[in-house]
Amino acid sequence: MAKRRPSASRYLPPQSAEELLARYARGERRFPRAELHGADLTVAKLSGADLSRAKLSGAKLSDAKLSDAKLRGADLAEADLTSADLTGADLADAILISATLTDAKLGGADLSRADLYAANLCSADIRNTRFDGARLGMTIFADVDLFQLCNADPPPVCELASFIDYHSMFASVHIPASRLENFLIRAGIPSAAAQYMINAATVVRGSDWNMMRSTFVSYGSPDERFARKLYEALHRNRVRVFLFSEHAEPGEKSTG
Repeated sequence: MAKRRPSASRYLPPQSAEELLARYARGERRFPRAELHGADLTVAKLSGADLSRAKLSGAKLSDAKLSDAKLRGADLAEADLTSADLTGADLADAILISATLTDAKLGGADLSRADLYAANLCSADIRNTRFDGARLGMTIFADVDLFQLCNADPPPVCELASFIDYHSMFASVHIPASRLENFLIRAGIPSAAAQYMINAATVVRGSDWNMMRSTFVSYGSPDERFARKLYEALHRNRVRVFLFSEHAEPGEKSTG
């Protein structure tokens, strides 16, 4: 009589953040198609986890450790990935519509064909990040180097204009002007405006650039309390601010 082969254990995707973290802590790393809509995975340590095609829309993943994670085809629409570590992560074909990637570490990550419509990449680290064939539109690129976007092959598909701020332009002046202009036009910026942005970023240097980043708070005595709060808020956000009560020389008079 032939021996009966033992049946392989059936894989069941985790259904909650608690289950996922418990199984990861036990050494499990494969969680494809996990059902984690809206899960709270803030500061979760999931480096190297396989979350391919996982349902993570609306998930809270700020400060999560996801370096080298496999997120290919994952649904991360409207997910909060603020300051998440996605270094070397595979995000090819991922859905990142309206996702927040502010300050995210994306160095070496693969976002080929990822859907970045209305995603926010403000101050994200996108050095050596692949954007081949990624979908853009109303995407926010603020304070980032556009080099990888300009060199994507095939180039990103831009359906609607994206937002590109002057910090990004200054960070990208090292890119050949023709290549940078081509990307800006693809991103929905009119040709004349793209040329102006490149020329302005190339010309402004040193003290002129520092002056553009500075703010002078002018106020009268009745508004001093509000002016102080404004000064502190700008200072926290790394804006160079002059406030009379902070920076005036001893004996100097205010005209306010």
